[in-house]
Amino acid sequence: GNITAKVIEAQNKLVAEGKTVGIILTELLKPIDTPVKEIAKYLSGAKKVLFVEEGILNGGFGMICSAKLREEYPEFSNIKFGVAAVDDNFATLSFDCDPYDSIGLSCDKLYDRMISL
Repeated sequence: GNITAKVIEAQNKLVAEGKTVGIILTELLKPIDTPVKEIAKYLSGAKKVLFVEEGILNGGFGMICSAKLREEYPEFSNIKFGVAAVDDNFATLSFDCDPYDSIGLSCDKLYDRMISL
């Protein structure tokens, strides 16, 4: 969907700078153990993981999944996890802005988030 395209754009910017970046598209969210096991297969050697979702931050998939990964896989204790999702605040929009930018999910905001993580 739209958010996947934004993530791919951000990935392309990072790759152009010589950084190694992978994307895992998770379509099955529940039961949570299933996506956690699948994601864990790809995290060997990872230093940072940013969950990106158009859903809500607090109690959302990224928050729950990252907590479960830390809990069930002690070998991932050195990975920095982050979540880019819709915060509990109201988005302030105008006609001349990208709504994804205002909620922190545009390509540029995701790029910044990946770098700062």
